[in-house]
Amino acid sequence: MSTERVYLSQVKTVSEYLTKKNASTVTDLILNTGITINQYRRMIKNGTLTTSLNHDHNWVTLTSIIKRNSDKQGLFKSRIAKHSKTVVIFSVKRSAKRTLSYLVSRRSWGLTYGEAEQFLGRDCRRPLKELEKKNSIQSRIVGGERIFLNRIHKKADLQVKERKLNPRFRSEDKDEEDKIGYIKFEDFCRTLREVLKEMKVRNIPEDRIQALLLMFSTNRSFRTTESWIKFNERISNAIGLKNTFDHTTLCRDIDRLDEDFLKEVFHRLVIKLHDDKIITGKFLVVDATHIYAYCSTKRDTNKYGIEGASWGDHHGSFYGYKVHILVDAESELPVSMIFSTGKDHDSVYFMHLIEDFDKRYDFEDVYAVLGDAAYDIKEFRKATIKKTGGKFLPTCNPRRSKVLKRMKERVKKLFEKYGNSIRTVEDGLNRLGQTFLTRFGVKVGNPGENKLVELIGERIHRPFRSSVERVFSRLKLLSSFEQPRTRDISKVVKIVWFCLIGQLVQAKTAVDKGLKGAMRKRTCLV
Repeated sequence: MSTERVYLSQVKTVSEYLTKKNASTVTDLILNTGITINQYRRMIKNGTLTTSLNHDHNWVTLTSIIKRNSDKQGLFKSRIAKHSKTVVIFSVKRSAKRTLSYLVSRRSWGLTYGEAEQFLGRDCRRPLKELEKKNSIQSRIVGGERIFLNRIHKKADLQVKERKLNPRFRSEDKDEEDKIGYIKFEDFCRTLREVLKEMKVRNIPEDRIQALLLMFSTNRSFRTTESWIKFNERISNAIGLKNTFDHTTLCRDIDRLDEDFLKEVFHRLVIKLHDDKIITGKFLVVDATHIYAYCSTKRDTNKYGIEGASWGDHHGSFYGYKVHILVDAESELPVSMIFSTGKDHDSVYFMHLIEDFDKRYDFEDVYAVLGDAAYDIKEFRKATIKKTGGKFLPTCNPRRSKVLKRMKERVKKLFEKYGNSIRTVEDGLNRLGQTFLTRFGVKVGNPGENKLVELIGERIHRPFRSSVERVFSRLKLLSSFEQPRTRDISKVVKIVWFCLIGQLVQAKTAVDKGLKGAMRKRTCLV
C-alpha cells in the first residue's frame, strides 16, 4: 500500500475515533489510533485536526466538528466528562491570535482582557499585546479600562460609542473605591486637629502646627505662607487662627517642635487608617530615595558642606540625604520612616524599619515584605518572619552564585512565556517541570529549592513594589520633600515628617468624606 493510502486510512481512523469522543488529548489520540507523530503533525498542518486554545494545546478535535458545533463567536466548548469542570475550547480560526483578532473586529463594543479570558479560557494579555504591536488591532482606555478595538479608526470610534451607550457596560452605582472629589483645606486641618486633641503634650499652638503642615504639603516658603494666611481669610479660618504671626514665628516653631511629637502624630494616623481598613499591612514594601541638601555643589562641599549631608549614588551622584520608608502596598501609604546621610547603603536601615514597625503596630495579616536586590541578605529573612510574621521576598541578587544566576534567568523566561497565567508558586513549579532542580544540581529539600520558591513568589508579587515609587513621586512632585529649604539637619528631618503626615492626613480626610479615590491625589487638595 502506498504512503498516501496509508495516511488516508489513518485519517479515517482518527475521524471515527474523534466522532465518538468529540475531543481527546494528543497522547490518547496517538495511543488509541496508532498514528505516528509525523502523521499527526500533517493532519494539524492541512487542517484536518485543530488543537485547543486553552490547556496548553494538549487537546485536539476534528475541524469539521468545530464548524458544525461552534457558536456565534466561532467557538466550540467541549466538557471532557459529564460532571467535570474542565472545559476545552476550540475555535474555527484555529489559533489564539486569529481568534482574538476576529472577536475584536466582530464585536460591536470591542474586547477587554477579562472578556477575552472568559471566551478563550486562558490568559490573553500577551497575544493581545502582540496583535496591537503588529497594528492588527488597536486599544483605548474607556472608563478606566483598556478596550481592544478594530484597527480601522472609524469602526473603532463606533465600538467605543457602543461601549459607552450599551446598558450592559454602564454601572449605575459607582463603586465607593472610585469616588473622587475635592479635599478642602478646612477638612484637611480638621482631621489634623482631631489627632492633636488626643495628644496632651505640645509646646506650640494648634493653629501654627496646622500652618506648618499646609506650608510643607503645598511646597510654600515661610514668607509666602505668612502672606497666604494674612490675606486669605479662608486659610486663616481653616487653621483656626487665634493670634496673628509672621514667618519668623513659624521658623522658630520648627526648632521648638520635637521630632518624637511628629513621629507620634504620624503613627496615630497610621493606626486610624488601619482601623478604617485602609492600611492593611498585608504587603509591605521597603525602599529608599535621595533628597537634595540646600547647598550649592559648585563649591567645595568638604569645606562648605552641610551637617549630615554627603555625596551618594542613586541613578547618578547627588549631594544630600536618604529617606528610607516602609510602605503599605495596597493603600500606597507610608507606615515607617528612617532618615540617614546620603552615602549610607539602603540595606543598613532595613532592620530599623522592621523593628519600628514591630514596636509601633500590631498588624496580624502581614503576608510578605518586598524589596529590591539591595535587601537580598540572608539574615533579613529570619528577622522579617520573627518581627512581622510574613515572608521576605527581595529581588534575587545572585552575586557570585552561578546556580542562582541560572535559576533567576530561568524564572524570568518562565514569566515572559506564561505571564499572568501563573497565579501561585505551585503554578510556576508545575510549568518549570520536575527535572528543573536536579538539572541545576539542587536536591529536593535543599535550600536551593526554597530559593526557587522565593524567586517565583517574588515575581508573582513584584507589581506591589511599584507602590513605593509612586509614594516617592507624590511626595517629590507637590510638597517640600525633595529639597527642604534649610541647612539645619534637624529641621530637614522634621520637614520630611510633615510631608509624610500630609499624605496620611489627606487619606484620612478622604476616607471620612467617602472619597476614597482622592486619598492619594494631591491635586484634589484645594
